[in-house]
Amino acid sequence: MIRAYTDNDFSAIEAIYLRCKPREFANEQVEITIVPLQDDPVRLEEFQASDIYVYEQDVVVAFATITDNHIGWLYVLPEYHRQGIGAALLSFIIQQFEGQLVTLATTRSNHAALSLYAKYRFDIIQESTVLVQGSKVDICRLGHQC
Repeated sequence: MIRAYTDNDFSAIEAIYLRCKPREFANEQVEITIVPLQDDPVRLEEFQASDIYVYEQDVVVAFATITDNHIGWLYVLPEYHRQGIGAALLSFIIQQFEGQLVTLATTRSNHAALSLYAKYRFDIIQESTVLVQGSKVDICRLGHQC
């Protein structure tokens, strides 16, 4: 079930974030230190400024953040991968923005994410290289006209 985030979900969200964020960089030749949300004021502020939706199966197993038609994070616990949960969250978000452009960004090397987004007709609209903790990482910005 997809529902709006409540403050009671924060510990589950943080646990998902800590397990999933490193996977974004798993195929990169960089070492990234992931800091808990509560200890990272920049990421915490991004999180709090977002509309947040969770996917719950007795417990919260996934979440997505959206700010100004941009999907910031879409994370599913690894043991729930390939069960349609990420697709369900993505479909839910797309329905919220009918007639509008929705964007997101992911690492160029995150093939699983790129594959999911391609199934939902997200196209690469920009590629760039950014510094992440002092290391260069190739990023794709994708968009979908809902």
